[in-house]
Amino acid sequence: MTDLRIGIDGDEDAERSLADWLRLEPALRGRVRTRPVPPSPGSMGAFTELVITGVTTGLIAVLMESIKVWIGQRRGPAAAVPVSIAITTEDGETVSVSAGTVEQADEALRIALERSGDGSA
Repeated sequence: MTDLRIGIDGDEDAERSLADWLRLEPALRGRVRTRPVPPSPGSMGAFTELVITGVTTGLIAVLMESIKVWIGQRRGPAAAVPVSIAITTEDGETVSVSAGTVEQADEALRIALERSGDGSA
């Protein structure tokens, strides 16, 4: 089991929305929390990231599917903007993906999770 950290580039509303969405996923219930991240030099304000705890091989597929569905259900002005998601493993490896459609998200998330060390995604 491992923990994954997920950050959404520059969009607090999207991050909150994704956190709420993932918390509703039965298999992820109790595994999703937010964590403050200190701002990087030159940036203003604090940021948060999502932490998914106790991720197993089986949960990778659930997480991928849930994020894809979340991207597909976005409406209004937010839907027109591709979302950039950074996935970081416990060992510090980070893979960033950007997707505006469910199809892009499917491919990008699959590649990101494979690169993050879980080749079973």
